[in-house]
Amino acid sequence: MGQKRFEIGSEFPLDAANLSTKEDTFGHRLKAYQSVFYSSGRGALRGVLRQLQGERALLPAYICQSVIDAFEEENYTVCLYRIKTDLSIDLEDVRSKLHEDTDILFLMHYFGRLQSENDLVHLRDLCDASSAKIIEDTTHSILTQSHSIGDYCVASLRKWFALPDGGVAYCVSGRLDEAPEASEYSFTNARAAGMFLKGLYLNGLAEGNEMYRGLFMDAENGIDNDNKVEAISHFSNELLNTFHVGKAAATRIQNKAYLAENIHNRFVTPVFDKQDSKECSFFYPLFVENRDVFRRYLNENSIFCPVHWPIDDHRLLEFADTRYISEFLISIPIDQRYSLAEMEYICNVINKYSGGNMEG
Repeated sequence: MGQKRFEIGSEFPLDAANLSTKEDTFGHRLKAYQSVFYSSGRGALRGVLRQLQGERALLPAYICQSVIDAFEEENYTVCLYRIKTDLSIDLEDVRSKLHEDTDILFLMHYFGRLQSENDLVHLRDLCDASSAKIIEDTTHSILTQSHSIGDYCVASLRKWFALPDGGVAYCVSGRLDEAPEASEYSFTNARAAGMFLKGLYLNGLAEGNEMYRGLFMDAENGIDNDNKVEAISHFSNELLNTFHVGKAAATRIQNKAYLAENIHNRFVTPVFDKQDSKECSFFYPLFVENRDVFRRYLNENSIFCPVHWPIDDHRLLEFADTRYISEFLISIPIDQRYSLAEMEYICNVINKYSGGNMEG
């Protein structure tokens, strides 16, 4: 057996030896709702959009491009509202753009932090007055709180643990159409193979990481060009029963608190001024000067961080806050794979960063 390899971040590995049924799962957390599980979060969104059959939607200007694409490919006219650099909603901008012909307001919580209660109350009142439905994206916040004010909620579950495919749509009242069975499983199979290979690689049982990285890349490229709405695979549906939500949330909360307390570098600033001990964060977001230089520095130290999100749509460039967030934000991994030892390593690496003047 080869030596284990060290890496923080990127895709989750899948280890069959650690799979067993748990008591606190996503299924248990969503018992109070009518829920339908899809192959992806964007599939869940498309399922809801097709059911509502609206025409005009109001979306936040800080958002993944795949969400905008889903609305437009389902024949919705998209209008955008401002998100501030603290990731809160500009209510006045919403008020000025929420018209009687608006069918859907898309609400996003970022990195585990819910939008303020005051803003949520006002949003609900505004949408009720204009008869707009609220679709609440809980991908970043489902382990903080499953639901706030949405008529419908959607989330990508495969972002939270080693799940080859999986998203969910759910609602408190009303109904949701069932998702049709998948016609083929190339996306699921590629990601599952990549996850197993990554597990072997990290455990020193396989050489090279090119194959599993290629599988992940091919899978993402495939789903980016796919507008099918299909049910979660049977394999991933079974895996949902092996993920202990409570333990994962507790680990993430602990890891976030450690980073908040121990990162001390004048080149980086937490996105959120105050930390809430009840929030289960998706990642720990930082603003950093020369973000791309900083990201390469972290990569060289085996810390791999995603960017939420690159701007692909020229309409988003009209929002100065969105441009700032996209240019300077980096997402630090804090998930349940890691203990405080890895968080200490992350802090040590970040605290040594000299603003792009340090090599390697």
